[in-house]
Amino acid sequence: MKKLIILSNMKTNIFSSMFCESKGISKVRRGAMIEQINQILWGSENPQIKPELFKRWCQAEYGEDLYGIIISLAPDFTHEYAVLSFLYSVLATCKSFNDMLQISLDTGTLIDPTFGHSGQCLLNLLITGCMTPEVINGDFNLGGFIIRGITSQPDIGFLSIIEATMHCEVGWFLKNPAFPIWVIGSESHYTVLASTCRELVRKDEASSSQKASLTKAEIEFTSMCPAGDESGFFAIDRLPELLQKLNIVLSDTEYEDVKRELDPEELGLVLRNVFLNKFYPAEMAERRTVKIKFPLYHFNSLPLSNPEGRVNAIHGNAELVDPEEELQNPSLTAPNSEVTDMLRCLRTKWPTIRIQWNLENRSKYPSLH
Repeated sequence: MKKLIILSNMKTNIFSSMFCESKGISKVRRGAMIEQINQILWGSENPQIKPELFKRWCQAEYGEDLYGIIISLAPDFTHEYAVLSFLYSVLATCKSFNDMLQISLDTGTLIDPTFGHSGQCLLNLLITGCMTPEVINGDFNLGGFIIRGITSQPDIGFLSIIEATMHCEVGWFLKNPAFPIWVIGSESHYTVLASTCRELVRKDEASSSQKASLTKAEIEFTSMCPAGDESGFFAIDRLPELLQKLNIVLSDTEYEDVKRELDPEELGLVLRNVFLNKFYPAEMAERRTVKIKFPLYHFNSLPLSNPEGRVNAIHGNAELVDPEEELQNPSLTAPNSEVTDMLRCLRTKWPTIRIQWNLENRSKYPSLH
């Protein structure tokens, strides 16, 4: 049986709904949960939402009935505080609630005390279901301290202007979601980027053969690079380890031939594209035929960041330039494509991207702030 708990406070206009699988929550447990959520969200500066504000329980035997209840509450979900309602719902029904409490003790509150937006922990929970403050792929052992990152491909991705300043590195999973939608993080605000071009993303699907998929190969190759970064190479002594992870079986003779082919100058390094073209020639050839021109839409919900305070999405036409052309003509820039924070951020995913924004009556470029 699924239950819908409604939290409503007419005095403060705060509304919250929570989905629970249990038969019920005792008053004591309910009170403790709300106090804990208040603490990890707001710290000492919390609004003191009390458990006594739970006014209504709705029960439904089937999903269709629960859906009907939710639809009947549509006006409440469009209320000014509907986002806060959704936030409490997510946290109260988080499967790893105890882990969330521990993370909040280690990283501080889930709401940024200066700018009021969600921290990375909360954002990761919302877009990936994983409560972690990191944006790397998987787990990374740093001198015995385990850094826990994103472990699977999310539906919605994440890009950060902080990466453009070399202060962090967003992993493959967050840069390559299942759908062409990305949350973009700046120092003080989040905005949204989307495209109608589905060719920009690819789902992390297993290969039909025993050999691992190209996506898996890219992820594992990156994990082999120094410090798990995007350097694009690793020591050839670790090649057997990568081959084993990808289920690529070679005889001793074949292995020696592959080593010479991957490292003809005997530099002791394996380069990313050389490796992928060797073991995934068809997939790499298909990828090179992917559309290099595509539309982008950027949405910033802050009125101050929009002309005359009117909040609207802005449309742009993007192009991925051939790397050789980019090197030969570094100053060649498409109209309305100044090197802004937006462009620097997008180049952390598409290094040679150029964008022509449809500014129309706008006097400024899309803002991340």
